Amino acid sequence: MTGPVFGSITYLWVRCRRSGGVELRPLPSLLWARMEGHEGIPATFVSNGCTLSPDRWDGFALWPACHVHDWDYLQAGGIMDRARADARLRRNLVTLMENQGAGALRARRLAWAYWAGVRVGGPLAWWV
Repeated sequence: MTGPVFGSITYLWVRCRRSGGVELRPLPSLLWARMEGHEGIPATFVSNGCTLSPDRWDGFALWPACHVHDWDYLQAGGIMDRARADARLRRNLVTLMENQGAGALRARRLAWAYWAGVRVGGPLAWWV
């Protein structure tokens, strides 16, 4: 499940870092369907996007991959679950960027950078 779906647009709940409020962000439904692990996320789930990283990079929306990653962290229970969640984030970032027109090399470079960030900084969120 996801937030509301209107035509070909799916909306996801994301907490705005500036205001602290919650907003619905639009995402093309076909792109959301290509995201690994999006199934089963309740419509009421609110993520905070890409916590300590930009939600958008050079015009590319990255926050949907972070939305799934936040859900994975919430549901997981062990070190291997965290590693799988972080690997899925990397794959979903590549999928998002390539489907928004980024070249494969560019997508993979950014995905590896975000992956390294969650591997280093992720334990702070994991154990809270």
